[in-house]
Amino acid sequence: CIRQITTGPYLPNPRLFVMEGRAVFVRAEPWSEDCFTLGTVASVRTDGSLRVVYQRHGADEERIVRMDVDAWPAGGEQIVSSDLSELPMPHMPAIMHTLRQRFDNEAACGSWIGPVLLWLNPNGPSPELWSGQQMQAAAAAPDATSSASSEAPQPHPYMVGERCLRAALGRDTVAGTTARSQAVVVHGETGAGQSDIFTAIASFWLWRTASPFGAAAGLVSSVSGAARSSADGATAAARSVGGEAAMVLAHGEVALQAFGSCRTRRHASTPRFGRCVRVALDEHGAAMSATLSTFGLETSRVLDGDEADGNFHVYYSVLHVGSLRYGAPTAAAEDGVMGSAGASSKPAGASRASVPPRDFAMLRSHATSSEGARRGATDLSKLREALSGLGMSGRETSHMWCVLEGMLHLSNLVFGAEGAPTEPTATAARPPIGADAV
Repeated sequence: CIRQITTGPYLPNPRLFVMEGRAVFVRAEPWSEDCFTLGTVASVRTDGSLRVVYQRHGADEERIVRMDVDAWPAGGEQIVSSDLSELPMPHMPAIMHTLRQRFDNEAACGSWIGPVLLWLNPNGPSPELWSGQQMQAAAAAPDATSSASSEAPQPHPYMVGERCLRAALGRDTVAGTTARSQAVVVHGETGAGQSDIFTAIASFWLWRTASPFGAAAGLVSSVSGAARSSADGATAAARSVGGEAAMVLAHGEVALQAFGSCRTRRHASTPRFGRCVRVALDEHGAAMSATLSTFGLETSRVLDGDEADGNFHVYYSVLHVGSLRYGAPTAAAEDGVMGSAGASSKPAGASRASVPPRDFAMLRSHATSSEGARRGATDLSKLREALSGLGMSGRETSHMWCVLEGMLHLSNLVFGAEGAPTEPTATAARPPIGADAV
């Protein structure tokens, strides 16, 4: 970390400043919700270890710790800055402490590390973070990068997108006045909200480049912090404003989540692919074209995995299509609205709304119904709408359902050596989609 020393303590060698009465970070106990906690050095032992006093449930506790193993210097007065590179000692405990203080005191999810944005996933609906006012604030923000400035831009994904646009056009006083291509890389742990950040920055670019002065159509301002509702919020906002490019992006997000996201051991729905959006600008900053591409799809998930790691969501959603095609009544049919066949071939009294996932080896499931994040009949309706918005006809969509259903049936086939006797299996005896076992 290279920084200009202005005011405040700077400790080039923390070991030289460890003495009685100094504040240190110590690794928290397993029961604590924090990774580190602040303590005070009570004494320095002859072997170099420290006797540290810290608070636990309002009472003093003591521990013997070693520097750089389970204790780190706190650096005197703690600075809660929006730029983590300005910390006196930017080690992990100090960074975690600053992030906690900023979130608790300012409800701030973002912090700068120089030009890099570190963003905490709010893990819940947070429309105030993605409002049109936030977009306008990013478009009007100054180029100052020091958090000491009263006009310093607030750390936000929209501000990352704005800085990228300015640098691409050569209008950024920090990056320089030479126009050159720019890139934003969104990276994080599974469930960290990469899909939301990707959608937010891409939506900001579509809005900003439709009019360099920030008064364009295509505003997508209702992206939720929850992983499941990000695409839904984008769709609703795009429809309300009427931005054609933003609507295409929202429809594409729904389709990508259906065909490329799945359940994992840790999350109900997480993308298993990467994506890239490219925006070409003219000399005035207006978008000439925008392309969205994908890469790195985890294709091995289709046939390999276990119950905890589910298959892609679309294979569960298509079970609801099969129930309509083969005449199994749905809730709508029971209310007098039948499927496309016009009449049910099922016997009276049948009430199953969809084929159970357990009927297909490919789904590796024991579930009796297709439910869960992005797997229900409602999600199927949203996917139909998205595909239609992307230009697929009803006939093409119907053919795609047939292909997906065929893949489910093919997964039940059992192959053996030529001439070898085949043993009857439960898989081979499974009924077709929508049919009842006799």
